[in-house]
Amino acid sequence: MCEGICPDVFKMADDGKAEAILPETEAACAQDAADSCPVQAITVE
Repeated sequence: MCEGICPDVFKMADDGKAEAILPETEAACAQDAADSCPVQAITVE
């Protein structure tokens, strides 16, 4: 899944959805995950 691209930024919640835990130092990695997601499920603001 897309969150696997950057495991330090995302954790899986009990409902099976990924939650962002975005440390400032990982912003570029989060953007890479968003850019690589084939269903555009990740956005970075």
